[in-house]
Amino acid sequence: MNPSRCHGLPALLLALLLALPIALGAPVSGAENTTPDTRRAAAELATLLEDTYLFPDIGKRYATHLRARAAEGAYDEVAKAEDLAARLETELNELHEDAHLRIRTNGSDAKSSGQPGRRRLRGIPPGPAISGARWFDEDIAYVAINLLPGDQASQQAMAAFLDEYRAARALILDLRACPGGTLPVMDVLFSRIFSERTHLVTMDTRVESERRNGAVFTDSAALTRESAPDGIVRRYHWAVPASPSSPLADKPVYVLTGSTGSACEHLALALKASDRATLIGTPTMGAGHYGGIQDFGDGRFNAFVPVGRTFDPQTGDDWEGSGVAPHVETPAEDALDHALARLGVEREAPPAIESAESYVGLYGNRRITLDDGTLYLQRIDVQPNGQTSGGRRRIAPKLELRPLGNEEFELPRIPGARVRFERDESGQVVRLAVQQRDGRWEEADRDSGQ
Repeated sequence: MNPSRCHGLPALLLALLLALPIALGAPVSGAENTTPDTRRAAAELATLLEDTYLFPDIGKRYATHLRARAAEGAYDEVAKAEDLAARLETELNELHEDAHLRIRTNGSDAKSSGQPGRRRLRGIPPGPAISGARWFDEDIAYVAINLLPGDQASQQAMAAFLDEYRAARALILDLRACPGGTLPVMDVLFSRIFSERTHLVTMDTRVESERRNGAVFTDSAALTRESAPDGIVRRYHWAVPASPSSPLADKPVYVLTGSTGSACEHLALALKASDRATLIGTPTMGAGHYGGIQDFGDGRFNAFVPVGRTFDPQTGDDWEGSGVAPHVETPAEDALDHALARLGVEREAPPAIESAESYVGLYGNRRITLDDGTLYLQRIDVQPNGQTSGGRRRIAPKLELRPLGNEEFELPRIPGARVRFERDESGQVVRLAVQQRDGRWEEADRDSGQ
């Protein structure tokens, strides 16, 4: 069995988004189980966790629980495969919670059965690795990092951004909506913002997992094998500077945090532990274990099994369950304002009421409203409904607009997103454009009846 190799969450989600159903002649998601099949699936999962879960004692606890429950017939009456997957995931996380431990049916994109109140990781958003690149005050570089994939195009995009903005006096990295990924894109970033080779974080992987399934990450100049305790493969993650050094290597770096997960937490901790950046926002999601997807139960199920952890080499602490704490804690939507204020930049004041009212109206499926002097964007869609001929209306949450200047606004809850208005020759607002995560601008004319 070969796991999908990635840092935690993205390996699982990319597999769910991209994998085709596996046709092995066995029942698929939703099909009825038989008692032998159900017990065999639990037994295979028990062995898988016992042999490869990153903490051997926890892996053994998982395995003992699953074997005991199967022996007493606890899963015999679970009729559907997807219900069995949900039950197994819930029971295991009740025994010992791990933000990356997931059980699914192959070919299913069913949501986790996560308990109410448990902070869960969100899916990978569509679009490029980075977006929203811009100047603030003409010499402060800003970019939103949407995810950290391993493809060459994303590495090139990061390099192009850093080289284009190399003259900046400060760099702001927005990780507030970054769910995870893997190492290559962050290695490009590190190469431009460090002047000396620097040990960032340490990564420990269970030996048995690498023996059975191969390494999750590829050794390189930025990821080196080091001596380790028995049962562990230890690697150091390094910042390897470009040659010649980038002008950004000695410039201040600010990292904005919020719904920041998995490998994006790795990035945040690496910059914090090395004293290379100031983190501003809220604690990150708390998903600190990496791993891969492995099939079990005659190919009907898969489990994302955490096989390693990343931690601060100075303290030995990771962020599993607690998140990476920012230096400056503030609501995520205010993090950019705080970073700019530290750099001596005052954001443009909200437009006066009489001016703000000029934006109010309906633009295609988006409505602009004004409430207590604050402008909001709200998307209004009509969704198909087979039960009626007219369809049903779905109204999304209202999103605050904050001015960037020159008729442009940001959406603090969607890092990197921008909204732009256009006026006609008489000065009337006639068009709205919203920048998508892939950089495209989606335009809509103002409804003349508004």
